[in-house]
Amino acid sequence: MYGAQLDRAIERARKAHADAETPMTPAEIASAISKYDRADQEWSGAYGAMVAAKIVAATNPTAATRKAAGDAVAAHAATLKTWTRAVKLMLDARFAAAARTLKPFTHSEPDQRDKDQKRSASIHPLNLILYGPPGTGKTWHAVTRAVAIVENRDVSEVERDDREDRAAVKRRFGELRKAGRTEMVTFHQNTTYEEFIEGIRPVLDAAAGDVRYELSRGVFRRIAERAQKDPAGRYVLIIDEINRGNVARIFGELITLIEDSKRIGRDDEARAILPGSQDDFGVPANLHVVGTMNTADRSIALLDTALRRRFVFEERMPDPNLVSPDAGGVDCRKLLAAMNDRIAALLDREHRIGHTYFLRVDSVEALAETFRTRIVPLLQEYFYDDWEKIRAVLNWNGFVRESKPPDELVRSNLVDAEQRVYELPPADDDRWTDPKQYWKIYDVKAQADQAEDGGAAQDD
Repeated sequence: MYGAQLDRAIERARKAHADAETPMTPAEIASAISKYDRADQEWSGAYGAMVAAKIVAATNPTAATRKAAGDAVAAHAATLKTWTRAVKLMLDARFAAAARTLKPFTHSEPDQRDKDQKRSASIHPLNLILYGPPGTGKTWHAVTRAVAIVENRDVSEVERDDREDRAAVKRRFGELRKAGRTEMVTFHQNTTYEEFIEGIRPVLDAAAGDVRYELSRGVFRRIAERAQKDPAGRYVLIIDEINRGNVARIFGELITLIEDSKRIGRDDEARAILPGSQDDFGVPANLHVVGTMNTADRSIALLDTALRRRFVFEERMPDPNLVSPDAGGVDCRKLLAAMNDRIAALLDREHRIGHTYFLRVDSVEALAETFRTRIVPLLQEYFYDDWEKIRAVLNWNGFVRESKPPDELVRSNLVDAEQRVYELPPADDDRWTDPKQYWKIYDVKAQADQAEDGGAAQDD
């Protein structure tokens, strides 16, 4: 709506900082950006209230509703003035911040941000989905990727930092999120277009004891507008569990606009009129979308074809090298690899167990707790309580005990005599903390030797 004014403001800010003799201090920069964020929120609320009031006045034209609509228009005009002043300060701050870390923008470098965007897009796809089995670190990697994108670095560099100091990378992501450079949302079955893009939502007016309706901007529109107002920066929206939502319903007409060639400023730029606000909306080229997808979830087969075409897919599979080779005498690397080989053969590769289940396992007691409360229940879910296959994954190590049904049930013809009953050891059973039980899972030769020794003893 205010694109021309914003373009002029950006050009004025560039010129001012090309010849600036007294650059803004870090405190002044932070204050200006904070004031803009508050003004932006106030303007957004006033705009939504104005639209909602006009709708109410049109559908129920009374003196009260017309007055409320007039008041809302006046409030919107006031917040717009404040917002306009805040935009100028914010742009000054953004370019001042850039001047502290980069060369200042000058008239001889008008396309610098385009070059930065192209470099960022060349090493980071604009639309990316990280997919794989549960527990393979997809969400953590999305966070690492977001830091790499915003800082315009290769993801391998940030991953190296991550291995050395995970807390530092996590702290950087938190700072970027607080600054509005990144956002994170999780899709689920009830996620809607109104939550993601924009929609009219009820707001409780505690003072009046009544409910009013406002046009609220969703997370995607908020970060897209921030990215458009800050063309020199890079922004990232992380969508966790992207395949759990109804993508066609959530994205709506914007599924076309996120395509690389349809972004603002690209050769095939496309825009859409949003149905609620009637605003002309486009997706900036400096906004990256990173999604995660669990392949063990059967809903992946229903993933929208349009979404598949517009995203780059990167597989994240279990990495046994990331877990401990000695947890109280148990090699968790061999343990994880052996179980996953059997799961891939008995079921499929998309249901293999992720390495994150074992990241904090450093003792046989921690391993016992993980197996009893996380691994075995996961196998039960994977194989629908087919205990023979679960026993096969565990290489018949003894965790799952087989017995016959009670005789009285057989005599009463309630169960078949050939039916088998399966049980797990109680939580305090020593088998859970016995390293030998875990050796049997990955040491196939030792298990075979033990079976032969048992057979020889019986022959004797």
